[in-house]
Amino acid sequence: MFTTGSKLFVGGTVLAVAAAVVWGISTGGQVGWTAVVGLLSLFVVVAFLAGLNFYLKDGNVRPTDAGVPADAAVNRPPVATSVWPAVVALGVGTTVVGAETYSPVLQAGIVLMLIGGLEWMFQAWSERASSSVAYNATVRKRVAHP
Repeated sequence: MFTTGSKLFVGGTVLAVAAAVVWGISTGGQVGWTAVVGLLSLFVVVAFLAGLNFYLKDGNVRPTDAGVPADAAVNRPPVATSVWPAVVALGVGTTVVGAETYSPVLQAGIVLMLIGGLEWMFQAWSERASSSVAYNATVRKRVAHP
């Protein structure tokens, strides 16, 4: 299975080679070949990073790997779904509409973005505060809703 970082680096490698080939065929002269050398240099760098990422497995640890502590992040339950990204998106849309139409709509959009962003940040932080779900809920209530 390829990790996300590996897929991105392999895609960047292929794109750099394709761009070098297309640029080399379609453009001539000194400037054209200078760009081809630059794109091939980009290919070498991205290919090296892809190989490094394959070797390090994108920093991912499987629960079945030897020596994984019981409280490692890989052994924690997945984070819960959240409504806060939708609230932030609604705030962005309201802000855009309000910037063109009516000032109170703009202000409401900004307030929605701030509230949604803060709550989303608190939820993401509190779910990873420790390996205990009960403690994480207590921390969230204490920090976000004093």
